[in-house]
Amino acid sequence: MNLKSLRPSTAFRALREIPLRMLVTFFIVVLIASCATPTPLPEEKVRVGVTASTLMFARTITDRSLTRSTRFEIVIESSSSALLAEAAQEKIGVGLTLYLPENSILWATPLGEESIAVIVHPANNATNLTLTQLQDIYAGRSNEWTAASREEGDDSRIIFDSKALRGVKPALTTALAPSPEAMIKFVATNQKGLGYAPLSWVNNTVKTISLDGRLPTTNSYPLRALIVAVAKQEPSGRTREWLGEVQNRQ
Repeated sequence: MNLKSLRPSTAFRALREIPLRMLVTFFIVVLIASCATPTPLPEEKVRVGVTASTLMFARTITDRSLTRSTRFEIVIESSSSALLAEAAQEKIGVGLTLYLPENSILWATPLGEESIAVIVHPANNATNLTLTQLQDIYAGRSNEWTAASREEGDDSRIIFDSKALRGVKPALTTALAPSPEAMIKFVATNQKGLGYAPLSWVNNTVKTISLDGRLPTTNSYPLRALIVAVAKQEPSGRTREWLGEVQNRQ
C-alpha cells in the first residue's frame, strides 16, 4: 500500500480545525486524569461476636498480621446463648464461644482451645486441689475458702460446672462475678478467695493452681474447652480464608 496516497479522514480534518489552545487544555486534562490515584475499594468488614471468655483469643486472631486488609468489629455478647441467637439471626458474621449445645443447627468449626484456670490469692500457699476438694469448696463444705462463680449462661461457667462440679450445685454463699475482670479482682483482693477464669485472662495479681496434679498449661488439664466459631451458614470469601489461617496457626 502506498502510504502517500492516503487522504486525511474526516475526523482528522475536524481535529486540525480545533484551536491549538483548546487542544492543549484537553490533553492536560486527560494527562491529569490518567495520573490521579484511583479510589480504593472499601475494605471487607467482618462483625465478630464473642463471649467474655473468648475476647482475648479474638483480639489475637484479628491482628493485622493475620487478617491483612480485612477489618473486624468485635462485639461482646452478654452470654453464650445470646451469641448463638445473634449468629442464628445473622446479626454477626462469626461468633466465638466455648460452648455449643449438641442440638445446635449452626455451622461450627473449632479454632483452638482454652483452659479454665482455677485461681487463688498470690499469698495463698495452696498449689494443688483435687476435683473432689473443689466440689466440696463450691458446695460450701469448707470454711477455708471463699468461692466465686460466674453468672449462669456464661460459657466458662458451663464448662466449669460440667467438668469440675459435675452436678454439684454452688452454695448460696458463693459470690457471683459478672466478668473475668470481676472474678480476678475478687480473688486478688481476698486472701481466702478462690475462683476460675479463662487462662488467657489471668494476670500476675492472682495465682493459678493445678487440679489433680495437672497445670492449666498442660494438655491433660481437666478443664479444657474448644474455642468454637459459629455462623448461620458456612462463611465464604475472605472470612473463610481467615478462619482457615487461624486453624493453621494453632
